[in-house]
Amino acid sequence: MRRSIVHHLSTALVVTAAAGAVACTEDPQYVQPAQGIEVGTGAMDDDGTGTATVSLPFDLETLMDPEGDVERERLELATALMLDPAEVSYVRLDHLSISVEWTIKNLADEPGSARIHLNGGNERFFYNPINFIVVDDNGEEEARPPPLAGDIPLDVPALGTLSGVFREDQVREAAIDVELMTRGGVSAFAAVLSIHEDITTTADVPPDPNNPTPPTLAIPIEAFGHMVRFDLTFEADRHMVLEYAVRVRDHRGLLHDELLAAPAEEAMIFMPAEFVPPMPAAP
Repeated sequence: MRRSIVHHLSTALVVTAAAGAVACTEDPQYVQPAQGIEVGTGAMDDDGTGTATVSLPFDLETLMDPEGDVERERLELATALMLDPAEVSYVRLDHLSISVEWTIKNLADEPGSARIHLNGGNERFFYNPINFIVVDDNGEEEARPPPLAGDIPLDVPALGTLSGVFREDQVREAAIDVELMTRGGVSAFAAVLSIHEDITTTADVPPDPNNPTPPTLAIPIEAFGHMVRFDLTFEADRHMVLEYAVRVRDHRGLLHDELLAAPAEEAMIFMPAEFVPPMPAAP
């Protein structure tokens, strides 16, 4: 099933919430950078495109305590799935429900067009489409795969605003796509351009036939990692600012109470590796 524009991006939600005190772990928490992404300023190095990254701050003691409930549950799940514990993610799909809320502000007195690309990754790998350079037999570069979500043209009125959200189901699908293309060996195009919400393991989607090292282990979806890193790219043809916040419903109490203000020694910030696609197998 192909993703539709509606699946990729909804512009119906106005962002009104801000980071604040948390009543309980099921209440939404907002991980919001201090600054947005501003482009079209007229500066010599401003080409109308800007990027920013935000990573979720987890409570180190809660997540990594070898004697704690979270680690005990992870090891029990590994046993139930008959997997090496290293294959079971610390932050899994059922732990969090995540959306990304955004607002574009057009600072110019003319209407303009903008695009938002959402990428990122889990605790192991993050996806950056720029790595997927494909050259045909004539030496010409072919199209790169799309972002995990977004890349929809957005019309922003002069001196106006436009708000929207990457929904929880979209972010969950993005997390599944990252697992499929990294641990599942699925091509980026096949992973991103289809919906996989009903799969049970990485083996449910055929691996990339050009992958010289196809995976030998099927990873059940219960072991999939959720998104913990979010990379946003903002493009605009006018002077605009993108403000955004990662909205998290924390079902397991994994986030640090102070979020981005957490002391470094108390926060677990995952540093996933940048996923580089394998070179195609020789013909």
